[in-house]
Amino acid sequence: MNKYICYYIILTLVMISTAIALEPPSENRSRFSGRIEAGGFYANSDSQVIAYEVSGIDKRIENLGKSESELSFGAPLILFDVNYELSDDVLIYFGTPFFMDSREGLSLGAELLLNNNSVLDISVFGDSSGIWQDPYLTGEDRAFTYSHKAGLNLMFSDIMGTDFLLNYVASVYTVDDDISGDNDARLKREGLTQKIKPGYTFNLNKDSGTALISSLIYERNESEGKAYTYDKAGLELSLAFETNQNSIVFSAVTESLFYNNKNPVFNKKVRDTNYSGSFIFSRKNLLETDWYLRVGGGLDYLDSNVNFFDHVIYIVGLTMGYSFE
Repeated sequence: MNKYICYYIILTLVMISTAIALEPPSENRSRFSGRIEAGGFYANSDSQVIAYEVSGIDKRIENLGKSESELSFGAPLILFDVNYELSDDVLIYFGTPFFMDSREGLSLGAELLLNNNSVLDISVFGDSSGIWQDPYLTGEDRAFTYSHKAGLNLMFSDIMGTDFLLNYVASVYTVDDDISGDNDARLKREGLTQKIKPGYTFNLNKDSGTALISSLIYERNESEGKAYTYDKAGLELSLAFETNQNSIVFSAVTESLFYNNKNPVFNKKVRDTNYSGSFIFSRKNLLETDWYLRVGGGLDYLDSNVNFFDHVIYIVGLTMGYSFE
C-alpha cells in the first residue's frame, strides 16, 4: 500500500512545481501569513470500539454487546498553518486541519486560482491515531497500537465561476500491529479509501454573509480484510453567518454505511447509520487586534445493527488564536 503514498506525494509536488514555473511571483506580492490556535476540549464517549489514549479508559470488556460505561476526558488542542504567497494566483501552505475545512490531516499543499476563476486546492496529508490491536478481545486488557492515514486531497471551489464545489480524497490506511487481522485475514484493516463530495453554496444574503452549503457524500473503502470493505453514502448541510466581527457555522451530517461482506465475529453484514452535528462560533479582531476566540461543540451518534458498534460521543471546546501576515 505504501506505493500509493509515493504516487500521491509525487503528483502533488509536480503540480505545485508546474504552477510555480508557469506563474512567477508579482513584485511585492510574495509574503508569509498564517495562524496559530491553542486551547482544549472536553469529550464524553460510550464507544466500545474507539481507543482513546487517556488515563481512566477501560481497556477490558467482558462481552461484545452495547457499552454500559462512559468515558469523559479533556485534552489540549494546538492548530497551526503557515502560508507563502508565490504570486497573485498561487498560495503554498503547510499546517493542521482547522474547524470546518476540508483538510484530512497534517497537510502540505497549494491553492491555485485557475483561468476560469475556479480555485483548486491540492494537498498531500498524513494522520495517526491510537486504535486497539484487537477490538474484539474480551476477558482481558486490550492493547493499543497506531493506525496511519496518508493520501491526496483535491478541492475544487467556485467551479467555472459558479458556486459549485467538488472534493475528492484518496487515502491509504495502515496499522502497526493488527492482531485481529493477523488472527483472521477477513479482519485486516489496511486498505484504500476514496471519497467524492460534490456540493453547492447557496448565498442567501451576501450583505450579512449568510450561506447554505449542501453536499452529497460517497465513500468507497477497499480493505485487505473483506469484512471491512464498505460503501458509504450521505448528505451534509452547513449554514454559515459571517460579519466583520463574528462568524457562526452550524453543520449536520447523515450517513449510511454498508459493509459488503459478513463480519466473522458476528456472522452478519454490518449496517451503520451515523448522525452528527456541530457548531463553531468565532469572535474575530479581539480588542481590534489579530487575536480571535473560538467556541464549538459537536455530537456524533452511530446506530448499528450490531450493538457492539453503537456509540454516542459529544465534545465541547474553546480555543484562542492569532493570525499574522
